[in-house]
Amino acid sequence: MITQMIEELKSERRSSQLGLVTCAHRSLRHSIALVETLSRADKLAYNAQIVEEPHYLRINCSGSYSRARSEQLIALVRREADERRYTRVLVDLQAVGETVPNLDRFHLGEMCAAMLRGLRVAVIDLTEAPDAFVETVAVNRGATMRLFIAESEALAWLLPQHAKPCTRTGDSR
Repeated sequence: MITQMIEELKSERRSSQLGLVTCAHRSLRHSIALVETLSRADKLAYNAQIVEEPHYLRINCSGSYSRARSEQLIALVRREADERRYTRVLVDLQAVGETVPNLDRFHLGEMCAAMLRGLRVAVIDLTEAPDAFVETVAVNRGATMRLFIAESEALAWLLPQHAKPCTRTGDSR
């Protein structure tokens, strides 16, 4: 009888240890999955350099095109403009020189209209500017946005002639 109890305890201990190992294995798998997800999320974003200019917020982007990256960029423009209290934004996409599928262009135009309302956004994009489909979709849905090939033209549209440097507390950005 005592031998049987000892065997049962050993058996319980083994299953308990097995349970801990299984639990640890699940935790490890979860941690690995989390790291892979974060790594993938990091790969999703464009490389973005954000510069606070006196009259506008400038966002320089590089990387290869993907719809997900472009969606993240639109959200980044909104978030950074709000956090830094700018109403004028210049987005430079010259270093993302890839052709965007028409369906994506339509979707991104709709997203720009929904998320960038209230901002004046100039985009420098060598591939999109000639027919400006994203711009047309966004503007038709209420966005104040234009696409340009030349930075000088983008800045001329973005900044009124009488613009004065903004202070951190001012609302005139």
